[in-house]
Amino acid sequence: MKIILSIVLLFFFSINVHSDDEKRLTHKERITVLESKVKKQEVQIKTLIESIQKLANIVEQQKSNSSLKFELKIIPVGVVTAFAGEADTLPSNWMLCDGSWLDCKEFDKLYEVLGKAHGYQAIAKKEFFALPDYQGYFLRGVSHNSKVDPDADRRKEAKKGGNKGNKVGSIQGDQPGPHLHTINDLGHEHGVNDPGHEHLHGPLEEWRKDIGNGSKITRFTGRNNYTSRTKTSISIVKSKSNISIRSNKTKETRPTNAYVNWIIKVK
Repeated sequence: MKIILSIVLLFFFSINVHSDDEKRLTHKERITVLESKVKKQEVQIKTLIESIQKLANIVEQQKSNSSLKFELKIIPVGVVTAFAGEADTLPSNWMLCDGSWLDCKEFDKLYEVLGKAHGYQAIAKKEFFALPDYQGYFLRGVSHNSKVDPDADRRKEAKKGGNKGNKVGSIQGDQPGPHLHTINDLGHEHGVNDPGHEHLHGPLEEWRKDIGNGSKITRFTGRNNYTSRTKTSISIVKSKSNISIRSNKTKETRPTNAYVNWIIKVK
């Protein structure tokens, strides 16, 4: 700002200064001198405008550099955050966490941070690393030694060459926790109640029975000396209960949720 003020003051000072020779000129000569001065002043004004514009550009560049340095200090490369805007409206130096492959040399600072955690491959003597692919995922902190994730050691790599197990970048599918499906039968009966019944028979044969009383043979008397066989058949047949527990028609276990775009600082 001091430089701009000095240029402006110098310009206006040059307009108001008149030499002694100019005071002795005729009216016509003065007009000619003034026309010459006007042309010079036009050039000076143009130069002044250009100088001011250059200074403004320098100031803007310094502001931009300061802002960039501030941003780098506050938000380091590799930070992931939720973005509520559309994927095509991302701020500069941010990319969507969509699993894209990046050149290790072009994004060397980011590669220093991510390494091969989310995927790595070498093609035609070039090395590429993968951005994390968080599309459709809930994020979960690495279990480390906490034992919070009982299946930490069985986690899979997100992409070829990426981390497995209890490491950043690994993934695991959905799975419901332990639970029970119980059926409570308070008790039931299969009862048979026969209050008594009769069987009608036809002609009967006489029946004699030897009684162990020495050499004597005793014959039953009365109606009881006749008997016959009868058969009662009572059965409880098998029954079937049609109780089943079926799965519901939903495709995943999930909490109430809202969509965001996961984005990562790349530069």
